[in-house]
Amino acid sequence: MTAVRAPERSRRAGLAAQAAAPLRARQSTPPHRPQLQVAEASSRRAVGRVAVVLGSIAVISAVMLVLVLQTFVVQSQDRLDDLQRQITEQEVLANRKALQLAELQSPTRIADAATERL
Repeated sequence: MTAVRAPERSRRAGLAAQAAAPLRARQSTPPHRPQLQVAEASSRRAVGRVAVVLGSIAVISAVMLVLVLQTFVVQSQDRLDDLQRQITEQEVLANRKALQLAELQSPTRIADAATERL
């Protein structure tokens, strides 16, 4: 084994201390990170409640929309039924009038009316 001289030994010790100094400095001052917080269960529950409330409002709105549209359909169908009934009544009346006209224009009826007036 060779003997190391004192000045060289102190120089090596100084270099080792310099190399370790940045490592210690890095360890003592951690990098800047944002402060992390654990979300409380109540805030997660609040988000869940808001989602449930909004979902409920959406479902109720959809049901109300269906009810309103169904009301319009029923009203329109009622109006169509009334129009169909009026058409049927008018067709029956037109058939009666056509029958009366045919009876009034029949040659036997005209001949009977002419003989009565004479």
